[in-house]
Amino acid sequence: MSTDSCFEQIYNFRDLGGHHCGAGHKTRRGVIFRSANTSYATQKDAKVLTEKLKINSILDFRDRKDKSQAGGANLLDSDYPEIPPSATGVENQREDKKRTNNVHGSGVRKRIKIGSRKLRNLIIGRWKKIEIARYVFWMLIGKLAALSIFSLNCTFALAMWLTNQGSPQDNSPQILKAMKKPLVYAEIFALTRQYDVAFRNLGNMASLYKMVLEFAGGRVAAALKFCATKENQPVLFHCASGKDRAGLVAYLLLRACGVSSKTCIEEYHKSDEWAQMQEHFHQISGGHGNLFRSLATDPLLNALRAPKVYMEETEAFLQKRYGGVMNYLDEIGFDKAWRERLKETFVIRV
Repeated sequence: MSTDSCFEQIYNFRDLGGHHCGAGHKTRRGVIFRSANTSYATQKDAKVLTEKLKINSILDFRDRKDKSQAGGANLLDSDYPEIPPSATGVENQREDKKRTNNVHGSGVRKRIKIGSRKLRNLIIGRWKKIEIARYVFWMLIGKLAALSIFSLNCTFALAMWLTNQGSPQDNSPQILKAMKKPLVYAEIFALTRQYDVAFRNLGNMASLYKMVLEFAGGRVAAALKFCATKENQPVLFHCASGKDRAGLVAYLLLRACGVSSKTCIEEYHKSDEWAQMQEHFHQISGGHGNLFRSLATDPLLNALRAPKVYMEETEAFLQKRYGGVMNYLDEIGFDKAWRERLKETFVIRV
């Protein structure tokens, strides 16, 4: 299963199996999957994951702020309860699952934050002071607009309860929507300008990938080891859009198995179609996809895509800085022994 056609609201979903990795071998299907965030998954989507694909664990690269910004019903939280940061995988979580009363769940959810606040601060610290000021300014404007919307919702709900005893007038939703419209515009405008400052200073997403590989290598290695552990499989990993953090991990997993550079880069590029879909803009803007897309600048729109050149530049960086992908994997602790462990369950002879 290599597409997301069987899902209602899980996008950019792919099976990493089926790729040739030399000497008559290929990656096994049904072992490791990747996708965009699962926050909007429906009951049908949950059934596909738990019953059809039999996903045993979900690996989430987002921090809690990313998850809250994404919105959605997060229905999978009941099927895949989050395990403690210190835990290594499914094999240690029988007692934790009992404590969460997860009687219907298929497995667990592990959170490894690739792209921590420390890394963001390191990136921002390299900017000129005027750029930092612009970034903080738009961030504060966005937070102020969001707070104003929240306050307006609370005030309106209280007023309706006091005047109508909990039964709002027929035209009340339209009134509230009209009052919130300028605030929503301000929030999304500020969000696009905040992103614009960030991506203008980064240059392109390849620059961000390089910094993640260099300064978050420990977390990248933890993600690779989680996927390589048999007890955690079948495993689905994702970030927000499923193209950047998830794209890096997918690239490294496939390269660790001997899949060619060309094939890995093409696999990354498959996310470009999803990156231009309206649903993508809807999710990253909290449900205001049309407005976000109309306000987004060219640097922002380019950063949201997944052209081959981003991963080509990243691979060139690994070659120049570490002497190749395998040397980088050795450097971060995903050494030959771990790679052989991955191949035991993820690579088959054809």
